[in-house]
Amino acid sequence: MNWEGSVFPGYRSIDQIVSAQVILGSPGAACRGVGVCRVVPMGSRIHFECPVIPVKLGFVTGGKLRFLFEKAALSAEIKARHFDGGLFEVSVAYTLPRFICRQLGCFLHTIEPGIYPVIESDYQVLVEF
Repeated sequence: MNWEGSVFPGYRSIDQIVSAQVILGSPGAACRGVGVCRVVPMGSRIHFECPVIPVKLGFVTGGKLRFLFEKAALSAEIKARHFDGGLFEVSVAYTLPRFICRQLGCFLHTIEPGIYPVIESDYQVLVEF
């Protein structure tokens, strides 16, 4: 997966990349909400009704957290519900788990509620929080 500006012109590259899985939805909303419900290690044997999507993530210059999804991993339903209109909504704050923070070299990081722009290339979808 390429993080360089050639994939997303004008976007910064990152130093440290972590592969994981993200569970989309709102914590406590039984998958009915939008946002980031959980980030779990890649290959975890988890059973959720919410969408579980592979993601590459890391911090970019300025402290923003970047999530990069492969479009092939996003069903039409997931794209329509979570990335519709070029926006990704986070309705409830989500704090990254310690295993991610350790791998990224951060102590604590929270994705705050808000509406974040979605940037697309031919094969990937990028969101920066």
